Amino acid sequence: METCIGAHNKAVYLIEEMKKPAPKDPNFETWNTKNHKVKSWLIDLMSPLLMQQFFHLSTAKEYGRLCQKPSMMDRTKFIFF
Repeated sequence: METCIGAHNKAVYLIEEMKKPAPKDPNFETWNTKNHKVKSWLIDLMSPLLMQQFFHLSTAKEYGRLCQKPSMMDRTKFIFF
């Protein structure tokens, strides 16, 4: 999955580099659309049980953070490796 996200130049949505703009920022809609795209790619790879733990998160960056937690590493390593 990391290769797919990187190939589409969207890896910044999973790490700290891409900050969420304020809702009134002219770039917000573009950011929001791309953020949803990355989240959907990740959700598509998850089992329904795993999906429940991610669905409430609002940004792809939050998905990335949760996947890096030691308690989630075994369940989510297939997403990034």
